Amino acid sequence: MIIYVLDIETTTTNFHDPNYGGKPNGHIVEFGLVRVDTNRRTIGPTCHYIFDDPKATGDEWCFQESDVPFRPSMRENIPFVDGLLAASFSGRWVTAYNLNFDKTMCERDLPKFAKAIRWGPDIMEAADMITDIPRKIHETETGLVSWPSVQSTWDYLFPD
Repeated sequence: MIIYVLDIETTTTNFHDPNYGGKPNGHIVEFGLVRVDTNRRTIGPTCHYIFDDPKATGDEWCFQESDVPFRPSMRENIPFVDGLLAASFSGRWVTAYNLNFDKTMCERDLPKFAKAIRWGPDIMEAADMITDIPRKIHETETGLVSWPSVQSTWDYLFPD
């Protein structure tokens, strides 16, 4: 089976911002997909794009805590990239770690892509069901949440 794993960086971590109708208030600033072939057990990079959020200041978490560069406006490329991604990945399986957040961001910023693909199960929820990894508990507006981190899941599944 071929499945594509999505990873995005955004200028928001607030998933339910009441000032934006309960939707995230930032934008996708980095988008990447890797191709996972479960039969051949191979992983390979597929595509990578960097965009700008016109409201970003450079102080957002994604610029401070990752290697995403703070760049001048590249937002005008999004409609073209959205169409390209939709055409390239139409009908293909895509998943992510914390799928609900990534899917919501794609539905808003890359709507053609989000509609064209087949969304697979959430890797984070699967990791939660099959591992006994200690979790960091944090509070959200809906209560306490605890999910295994990407790194702790990787270390658990691939100890060497």
